Amino acid sequence: MLKLRDYQQNAIIELYDYIRNNKGLNPCLVLPTGAGKSVVIAKIATDFFIKSNGQLLMLTHVSELIEQNYHKVRQFVNPDDVGLYSAGLGKKELHKKITFAGIQSIYNKKTPNYKVIIVDECHLISVKEEGIYRTFLDKFPDALVIGLTATPYRMDNGYINVGDNPLFNDLIIPDGTTIPELIAGGYLSTLKSKVSDTGLSFKGVKKSNGDFNEKQVGAIVNHFDAIEKVITDLIERTKDFKHVLVFCSGIDHTVNISQALCDRGERSFYVHGNMSKADRKMAIDSFKNGILKYLCNPNILTTGFDYPDIDCVVMLRPTYSVVLYVQMAGRGLRLKSYTDHCVILDYVGNIERHGTIINPKVKDKKEEVTTKICPQCLEVNDKEADICIDCEYDFNAKKEDKKSNKGGEREAKQDGYALSNEDIMYDPNKPEEIKVIGWSWKSYTSKIDNKRGIVCEFYSIDGRKIPMFLSIQTESEKAKYAIMLDLKKFKHIVEGDNLYHVFLNSGLDDVIDIDNINKFISKCNGSYVPQPKSIIVKKDGNFYKFLKINY
Repeated sequence: MLKLRDYQQNAIIELYDYIRNNKGLNPCLVLPTGAGKSVVIAKIATDFFIKSNGQLLMLTHVSELIEQNYHKVRQFVNPDDVGLYSAGLGKKELHKKITFAGIQSIYNKKTPNYKVIIVDECHLISVKEEGIYRTFLDKFPDALVIGLTATPYRMDNGYINVGDNPLFNDLIIPDGTTIPELIAGGYLSTLKSKVSDTGLSFKGVKKSNGDFNEKQVGAIVNHFDAIEKVITDLIERTKDFKHVLVFCSGIDHTVNISQALCDRGERSFYVHGNMSKADRKMAIDSFKNGILKYLCNPNILTTGFDYPDIDCVVMLRPTYSVVLYVQMAGRGLRLKSYTDHCVILDYVGNIERHGTIINPKVKDKKEEVTTKICPQCLEVNDKEADICIDCEYDFNAKKEDKKSNKGGEREAKQDGYALSNEDIMYDPNKPEEIKVIGWSWKSYTSKIDNKRGIVCEFYSIDGRKIPMFLSIQTESEKAKYAIMLDLKKFKHIVEGDNLYHVFLNSGLDDVIDIDNINKFISKCNGSYVPQPKSIIVKKDGNFYKFLKINY
């Protein structure tokens, strides 16, 4: 049986709700790196296998993802009904009920008339009506196309659901799936970052195809002095790390950085697109097994490469692409066996250029989160900070000394390095733990639909009231599931004959009567449910999202 985490189940419910209520529209499901997209894909494919008579196609561009998703689904359905179509994997099976395929292999082939098409890493689909994805998908005007990605935006066009003719009509960002929420839930590792005082300047480098000109960047990063400066600093900063993933600027730079590390006695190698599959696998396996400490690459390990124990990601590749930036940093998000965080070392100004990965700067976004660098300790701070989060430097004391960092360029002159929980993970609405000194349960009637509900008001030690609203008389499956998740946060609330079980067992169109609501409130205001010591909440507009209740 396929077992889903609460947030994965919630993602499925929100996706299916959207499909039921928006016939003819294509949704994009957004899940961060490490949230378990392969499990969600397996659930969608399994449900389709059981309930539909048509055929489903799962598309992506990376053979590792194709193979990973293919083997995952075969665990839960008849393996004979699951096919694989990929030249790189040596299989060409088209007429199965569920097919996993590489877009490069299948786009110009004659295929069945698929009913549902899932596209992993769907941000790669062109916003224009061109490219192999759009050419292929245009063959199936009646198919439901479901996109999945951790980065629902493009370098030049902003979010993938905006524009003149977007393939995806809406983004679905399920409750409980933001990076801070997944970290708070113990599903992801945190990132800690610091710009380096040996950062490289790319002033004067022109744009080419929307990003930094590769030839001009190569001339800067491959210069002997630049390599020596970076390597000296890098080795010192990573002396206590075990698995360091280095993103470089092109193949020559990848080889040069790896060789420079080896010349200093470090255990390093590289992978790039011109190597054979066997050689790449050998290098990656050596990195995972601890034979290599450093693994250098020119961006080919941004997708389809999942190794949880990466404890440091090094950015030596400047980019204007927010997708590439988030993908590079995201390699460090998975939970680790020996530490609770991953350090991001940014030598090329990407954090300044794109902001935090919690809320990166996207072209068509109205509110951008930007950063500024502390001139005293080089900590990355939110642009509105008055006091440095690390060394308590006063930004307002010497405004005349501050220098602007236009275009992401900088010349850091101060020494200093200390790990911090802030910076690349800065979240203006980060979760807050609030001590509770009392609570009260009440009923309320919605002014919108006249439905009855329950509100639990938590009284904080500093005099605040933090309400949790439970719209009990709802007919929405999504809302019912969200309420069940909230109710399960209360200790003992799932035991015995109470509202949770009435609610859990009621049909979608049922509503819970007033007597049950009043009985439940009476129990909660008595000694039936123990009062919590604290709550962990996150501001969500005018309301609070409850992440945890501590007893």
